[in-house]
Amino acid sequence: MNMTEGEICRQYRSAKDRASQLQILADLNCVPRLEIIKILMHNGEQVRLPLAAKGKKRTTELTDEEYTAALFRRLDVLDREISKREREYREIVAVMKGAGRYKCGKKVRNAAQLSEK
Repeated sequence: MNMTEGEICRQYRSAKDRASQLQILADLNCVPRLEIIKILMHNGEQVRLPLAAKGKKRTTELTDEEYTAALFRRLDVLDREISKREREYREIVAVMKGAGRYKCGKKVRNAAQLSEK
């Protein structure tokens, strides 16, 4: 990491657009954005992730309760999306295994080749 934790916190605090600053700090320090979030939280910074806005943009800050509720709603949406993808993944794997034509992502000619490998 190029910057100290204190420098990261100061840069974050002084940013006009803190949501964008998370990614900027991650890029500057060659670390994932999650690492910057952990550093900020470890040092007592209140980190707020950007939320997808529907309709008009708010002119006031969300209260802590509103922000928490919005995060839970987003988690619910992500959970449904992940569950749907997991089901699709399992169905595809079951079909591939049942057909006996694929092993470790490689096409095989017959079932005998599966037992040889």
